[in-house]
Amino acid sequence: MMREFAQKCRIGTLWERNKITVAQEHMATSITQYSIAAIFPLMLPLCSHRGSPVVTGVSGELHQIGGNLVADSMEASGWKVRFLGRNLPHSSVLAAIEESSADTLCISTTLVANLPSVEELVRMVQAKLGESAPRIVVGGSAYRLATHLARAIGVTEITDLRQAIETL
Repeated sequence: MMREFAQKCRIGTLWERNKITVAQEHMATSITQYSIAAIFPLMLPLCSHRGSPVVTGVSGELHQIGGNLVADSMEASGWKVRFLGRNLPHSSVLAAIEESSADTLCISTTLVANLPSVEELVRMVQAKLGESAPRIVVGGSAYRLATHLARAIGVTEITDLRQAIETL
């Protein structure tokens, strides 16, 4: 359902091509967030506990709908999710991982300009937590143009919401 919605709307693509204004893109984002909030109570979570992920955007990331959709879908599938939102300092993400004993870190990235920040966060988590570092999964439209990055930093890349749920 969400894939069909994304294919029909393509707000991000329209914005990238300068076919809509920033105000129109923000309005579309607000409508989407409202819709997500309205649908969420109807999603019945499974009783099973599948894991404890942290879902976030990196420092500088101003988009959160993708991460929000992944977090909500995971929660409805029985995960105990800690959704941090967007534009967080890496130290805050690391603290949330440690506090929650997260077994998975999902990083949502929309803009290619934020990919160095993703790599920095991944390296920081791996260096600080070593063997106890959570599995790291990245996704978002930034990876369409940087398909090599996930492989280069040794993390799992997902391409859409459906694959995220199947992979996780």
